[in-house]
Amino acid sequence: MKKITYILATTILLTGCFGIGNAPITEAPLGYQIFENNELQITYPETWEVLTQENFNNQVPNSTIVSIRNKIKSDIFTANLNITSGQVKDMTANDLQKANIEKLKNSLLNFELTETTKKDNGNLIRFSGKKSANEAIINFAQLITTNQDMSYIVTTSHIPGEDESVVKDLDEMLDSFSLK
Repeated sequence: MKKITYILATTILLTGCFGIGNAPITEAPLGYQIFENNELQITYPETWEVLTQENFNNQVPNSTIVSIRNKIKSDIFTANLNITSGQVKDMTANDLQKANIEKLKNSLLNFELTETTKKDNGNLIRFSGKKSANEAIINFAQLITTNQDMSYIVTTSHIPGEDESVVKDLDEMLDSFSLK
């Protein structure tokens, strides 16, 4: 259970700083690039910044595979996506989703669950909340999937009222996520 808590906590900590069902991406749509490693792939806007483990500081958990953030910075919050992975034993994406929602209820102020959906590439949840009383409320989406004994959580985050094109980019990145 400690490993699950750690994986779930790191996805929230990274903000601000899936799928087996999707076919492999062979060519990125116009204006997008492909990030991939030996486990997964995802498309992202070519104008966004990609940070991998080589670029992380020591505050980023080892479970983080990649962080992709908008190059247009905000004084309040910069829209971003991160992907974490971790080992899980005898847990499905449904189990992980339920555990994640319970953890979020206890770790975010003003937590509000707005959507739970099954997608071809994982379980999607949308929610909002904030880490502390003096921070802005943030909108999140998480795509949760498992493959054998590994979990993958793709988390997007943005401020309410974010430019619609940025929100669309975040959703397209979630939809493009696939495991190899």
